[in-house]
Amino acid sequence: MKNTLIVILMVLVLYSCASVEQQQPSKTFPPDYTGPAIMEATPWEVTLISGSTDYIYVTVMDQHRNPLPGQTVTISFDHSARAVAYLQEDQCSPVTNQKGQAWFVIAGKGFPNNGNITLSCGEASTTVEVWTRGYSPYGGRGG
Repeated sequence: MKNTLIVILMVLVLYSCASVEQQQPSKTFPPDYTGPAIMEATPWEVTLISGSTDYIYVTVMDQHRNPLPGQTVTISFDHSARAVAYLQEDQCSPVTNQKGQAWFVIAGKGFPNNGNITLSCGEASTTVEVWTRGYSPYGGRGG
């Protein structure tokens, strides 16, 4: 009985971690609107140390979740994020490919803080959190 309960709990935990709700348009569009309506970023959170780099991938879609090639994605850092990371512009591809994907490379500055990076395209936007490793999102100093 105890082993069965443990297995059930493990399945529930794995299922809850694996189920990701798909982002929907943040507003209502006319039925014939074909521009950017949804953006999904991967990862949704980046942790960096001084000098390290990481990629942020973004997919731009219309309101029916069809990928949109040839769209220019802009990236902006809030005040706190500018203390944590910077954009390596020469390694980025801000125009979406045939799959509607663009990517950005960010590098860590090492300042102990966190902030938000916003990616935008037309009417759609999404936010990625950026952290300095050792500055825990759960309070105190973490790893």
